[in-house]
Amino acid sequence: MARVRQQSYSVHEGPDPAVDRIDRAERLAFVKDGFIKSAAIFPPFWLAARGIWLGVAVYAGAAIAIFGIAWVLLLPSIVTLLAFLALHLFFAGEADEMLRAHLTFRGWTTIGQVTGASQLDCERRFFDNWLPTMPVSKTLAPIKSSAGDTTPSPGEPGSVRPNQAGQIAKSRAGVGAIIGNLLSPRPRDSTR
Repeated sequence: MARVRQQSYSVHEGPDPAVDRIDRAERLAFVKDGFIKSAAIFPPFWLAARGIWLGVAVYAGAAIAIFGIAWVLLLPSIVTLLAFLALHLFFAGEADEMLRAHLTFRGWTTIGQVTGASQLDCERRFFDNWLPTMPVSKTLAPIKSSAGDTTPSPGEPGSVRPNQAGQIAKSRAGVGAIIGNLLSPRPRDSTR
């Protein structure tokens, strides 16, 4: 029997969460615990892609220090190469913590930790427990006219006929119900 390696993710939510649970769920960030292979290949690109500019500056400073020390001490190129390999491995090992610190600095909060066989499994496990605790919002924002009035007169751009407003509300609620059904847990049928 093959052993499945477990992965662990921390779940983070932005500073201004949406009212609707589906919109809120779409904005969550899952950060993998442990060594990140993509950060080991070229850390400055990985850090810059996530907006961690302090990490890019630290990497650049460390790279300059390695080149400076190698040049001053006339070290062989293999020692310089090993020093860069160690630098890359260090950044790959600490990339998850740097990303969490960056999210915390930006006002994100950690709302959970989840473990599973893959990222998809972790997301499913988290949403199975989290979604039922979130309220369902089915409110529609009022449509505003150019004058700022929320009830435009018929024929104005942005005006909605009474029967059309009901159809819009039903279609929006239908889409939300479909997405909500996809993300909400369903009881399993024991007859299958």
